[in-house]
Amino acid sequence: MHYVFLFFCLGGFSMLMAQPVTDTSKNTESVYWQQLRQQTADEMALVVLEDATLDGENNQQYASLLSAGRDAFYNAAAFNWNIARFKMRGYSKSLFTTYLNGVPLEDLANGNTLVNLWMGLTGVFKSREMVIGLQPNQFSFGNLGNVINIHIAPIQQQRQNILNYSVANKNYSHRFNYAHYSGQLKKGWSFIYSTAWQWAKESYVPGTYTNYLSLFFAANKIISSKHLLTFSFLGSSAINGQAAATTLEAMQLAGNRYYNPNWGYQNNRKRNAAEYQNIQPLIVSNYQWRIDQQSTFNLGALVSIGLQKSRGLDWHNAPDPRPDYYRYLPSFQTDPDLQMQVKKRLENEPNLLQLNWENFYEINQNSKETIANVNGINGNNINGLRSRYILRDNNVLNTFFVLSPVLHKNYSGNWQLTAGGTVQYQQSHYFQTVNDLLGGDFFVNWNQFADQNLVANTNALQNDILHPNRLVKKGEKYGYDFQMNIWKVSRFFQISKQFRHFDFFAAEALSYTGFQRLGLVKNGLFPQSSYGHSTTNTFLNYAFKSGITYKLNGKNYFSLNMAWLSMPPYYSDVFLSPRTRAATQDNITSTKYAAYELNYHLNTSFIKLRITGYLTTIKDALKIYTFYDDGVKGFVNDALSNINQMNAGIELGAELRWNDKLQFAGAFTLANNRYTNRPQAIVTFDNSSEIIQKETVYIKNFKVPGSPQQAVNIAATYRPTRKGFITVSGNYMADNWLNLNRVRRTERAVQGLDTKSNAFNAIIRPEKLPDYFVVNLFTGYQFVMPAIQSKIKSNHLFVSLGITNLLNNKAMVAGGYEQMRFDFATQNPEKFPPKYYYAYGIQYFLSTSLKF
Repeated sequence: MHYVFLFFCLGGFSMLMAQPVTDTSKNTESVYWQQLRQQTADEMALVVLEDATLDGENNQQYASLLSAGRDAFYNAAAFNWNIARFKMRGYSKSLFTTYLNGVPLEDLANGNTLVNLWMGLTGVFKSREMVIGLQPNQFSFGNLGNVINIHIAPIQQQRQNILNYSVANKNYSHRFNYAHYSGQLKKGWSFIYSTAWQWAKESYVPGTYTNYLSLFFAANKIISSKHLLTFSFLGSSAINGQAAATTLEAMQLAGNRYYNPNWGYQNNRKRNAAEYQNIQPLIVSNYQWRIDQQSTFNLGALVSIGLQKSRGLDWHNAPDPRPDYYRYLPSFQTDPDLQMQVKKRLENEPNLLQLNWENFYEINQNSKETIANVNGINGNNINGLRSRYILRDNNVLNTFFVLSPVLHKNYSGNWQLTAGGTVQYQQSHYFQTVNDLLGGDFFVNWNQFADQNLVANTNALQNDILHPNRLVKKGEKYGYDFQMNIWKVSRFFQISKQFRHFDFFAAEALSYTGFQRLGLVKNGLFPQSSYGHSTTNTFLNYAFKSGITYKLNGKNYFSLNMAWLSMPPYYSDVFLSPRTRAATQDNITSTKYAAYELNYHLNTSFIKLRITGYLTTIKDALKIYTFYDDGVKGFVNDALSNINQMNAGIELGAELRWNDKLQFAGAFTLANNRYTNRPQAIVTFDNSSEIIQKETVYIKNFKVPGSPQQAVNIAATYRPTRKGFITVSGNYMADNWLNLNRVRRTERAVQGLDTKSNAFNAIIRPEKLPDYFVVNLFTGYQFVMPAIQSKIKSNHLFVSLGITNLLNNKAMVAGGYEQMRFDFATQNPEKFPPKYYYAYGIQYFLSTSLKF
């Protein structure tokens, strides 16, 4: 049966890979945190209940500093504060790493954890080692943020089945999960297999929907008392209808804070133009060798081929189809009477604020045109319906390979050595295809943004001069087509030593990273730099960290940890416009980090407490933005270099066991995350690479946006019996800032304005988001059910209910950004106002879990 399930997993995902699969809005939040938050939410009820069975204090003195799974601050950050998109220590996604059986699950192109891998499979992935901050571990050098190693070991699980069903009004409405643990069988085999499905016909935001399918299979084989093989297959298929941030004006016209401009009615049914799809099968194998009583060796390997698609509208020689486009809104109108007419019409006809699918079809079916010299063949003229509007897919086909050996050895005198490395290779193929012609016969592979530049270059209109004037049908490529080949080789060493009152560790690492662009089409604007291999960008990076712990006694610990390291930039912050050419920034350098943390731990039967002070400096970061610059009347690439920032703050997490029935928990952070210099920017035309501006960006001492820098959590748990509980928590978050438009912080944006004037301050001053207060409630109870199978003594049914944002506060802005456009002529920042995401109101999930 186990082999049949494995065959089903592999065969099913082979079929899925053959299907056309689709993100229109960029994910502003780390996927790492999305996954951890769902996992924490799913497990919170079980964790709280299981704690009722714990008596006495933790006697593993040193391990208590390493195992952070019960850290009160982490639990608050990962779940209770996620409504405000909280980031621990304000760190970016690249500073957090997840491992599966010692193998890194890292996307080298953007720093994300491989996405959507274990949606709904949190029970299978519950066993994990987590290290917060700069503490040492036995599977990697670590990182500045959290490092998690998920342990998959079927041999360590007892024989059981778990069946779960949940209903909710979150991003999903229903979720089903089944997991089987075989226990140890004959001939040394053990198996786990599980499947999960969660879906919503319409999620919390109008026009959005969810459909996730996850499959998992794992097998252990004991070769001998010293040798163990593990094989794991993990796959997921994810489909999401996307929501978009929008302006307050559009929300007010729609009468809804969750107004979503991405959808419209077609044949009386909602159709979303923005859809994200991901298919990600992954295979991990591990060989574990217990060399002797003091030494272990683990060799892990990962292979994965995944396809991601982001669907959205594309158009050529046609009006902008977005219903919230600024020119269609009342604020754009200069005549007061016309402004009022537009406002009343939009309020009286709400469908005008949604996509007009019928109009797209009508325009395309009336767009008869003859395209001359198709495919560059003189006289090959084709007449038909040329689509002005289409749905396009932005595709990323990722191939991953990882090899990760790790050796751990204990020596006499309480010395330990951990040494290991990784070899990672990733090929990311980026290309664009037609998803739907919307009633037309073909789309033409022309560059619509090059039309105005047709002066001397007759090929400028062509996206690919090797196939000029090509007509594109459904499923065919058009526009950009390139590969990014990325590789990374690294190794690390770590030593640690335990004394009677002191523990010490030191670790160092060295890595070599390279990436190279391969253009697969010859762009008419850049025929010399768009096709073929680019030069290779390589980076040699270092890392060192060390720490000392003072053990006052078995309850009080003080530790000081320090780290210095460098990391390579992502290719997207090196290549000015990788979709069209191989040109790069001038000042390419690795980012340098220096981090320090001071910890105090108190661990007794009455209270568990952690207080941490941290300071991290970041230097020489790179960033590239592409947007329409109204100052030069065209699309530009804005390359920033020498970006420095400082992240400093205090973290506190505490759990207090008042008695067997009443417990309290709390978490607090106060941070000062800010930019510490004035970066340099070089602005180039996207269509010519001509440098049009070199300028200084005045953001020194501005707060780093995107996460609250103050947060408080207070929770109380009451257990009337050991089988049930109820937890109520209050959460306050503040000091959160909107993502900045760097163009507004330049001399040309405020030229001629008095620095003390309101107009000057309106342009320069960043926007602080409102404070948040949220109440969450969780309750659960475990029932003992009659046995279903004679071999099993009892079955357990666990029922839990969670309600977040119990006060239904819908006035909270979860995030947003200033639009990159700025009107230099009027210097009016309200012409292109910020766009926002509002936090969801009251949400619930009701879950039942049967173990038998």
